[in-house]
Amino acid sequence: MRYISMNKNGKKEFGKLISVMSDKDCNKIEIMLSVMDELSRDNTILYLSEKDICEETIFINYDYEKLEFQISIKDNFYGYSLLSFYRLEDMLRYVIKSIDNIDIIFVDGTSFSVKVNYKKLKDLAKETGVTIILLLEKETIELLNTLKFRKHIKDIDESLILYIDRYKEIPEGYFYKVSGDEFKSIQINTPTWIEDVLKITGLGYKYVKVVDF
Repeated sequence: MRYISMNKNGKKEFGKLISVMSDKDCNKIEIMLSVMDELSRDNTILYLSEKDICEETIFINYDYEKLEFQISIKDNFYGYSLLSFYRLEDMLRYVIKSIDNIDIIFVDGTSFSVKVNYKKLKDLAKETGVTIILLLEKETIELLNTLKFRKHIKDIDESLILYIDRYKEIPEGYFYKVSGDEFKSIQINTPTWIEDVLKITGLGYKYVKVVDF
């Protein structure tokens, strides 16, 4: 079954997979939560993370010994149940089926460095109409090589790279979008940076805030 969601203009739209790659030395979760806060005005967002990043967080973990994803789901009998899945896409599919009316799932993947099957996640987003935003942590050199050669992972609808340029006298943060032949950059902490990020992802915007990085 394929679900179709409606945007605020009443047009039909399908879910998509957006990856956000960042290095280890910036407050990427705080930066992304500012973006998600703007999106939450028009969308129902589910947050999955190993950390307590916000009040609505559902806790996930990757067990490197058992090689499985674990998620803590609230139920009516035991309070919380710990469920295990071998694949990230299977865990997300279960969550989407278990919770009604989700528009966006924000997955904080910074705590697990396992291979992600982007094609499966992209297929899941199209199948369910739910947009998946996956935050990943990468080595700085990998991010710089991606920017240098403008590589795009074909199984991701949109790739965003969050990079803090610490070589400048006052460090500056940038979002880069790599999508096919399209390459755009946005400087963080300008008056309209969140608005600009939401424009290039096609997710819409209403208000603008600023967050320190």
